[in-house]
Amino acid sequence: EYTNTGRSMTYEEIIKFPTVIIQLQGDSSDTFDNTIGLAGSLDPQNPNDVLIAVPPTNYFEFDPKTKQYTARLYLNERGQTVFGANTMTGHDVVFDIDNKRIGWAESDCDYKRILNIGNGTIPDHAFGNATHDDS
Repeated sequence: EYTNTGRSMTYEEIIKFPTVIIQLQGDSSDTFDNTIGLAGSLDPQNPNDVLIAVPPTNYFEFDPKTKQYTARLYLNERGQTVFGANTMTGHDVVFDIDNKRIGWAESDCDYKRILNIGNGTIPDHAFGNATHDDS
């Protein structure tokens, strides 16, 4: 039975859980061939739909106090869907309020690399770090 209560599991057990794929209706006004993150040939009827991959390391949360993992996918919300931080982790998400749409793209979330921090463009101390690791 599915539950959102904590469970004693190892990290090795967690990573054996499936990656959850969420398919969102995409913009059908244009065709985007071979674009990473779109359904494409996986769903020929809806090739512009966006596919969001949520690995188990994102939908399980570890509590260091209890040393248990808790599933953070809630399947019992009434009449609505909530995409929280566990779904957004590993993605850039753009909320276009004016056009009532959301943009999703996979991301490694390495903002220091994106902004060239430590390479002369933005100093490390701007983010409160004394050192910079380019790895």
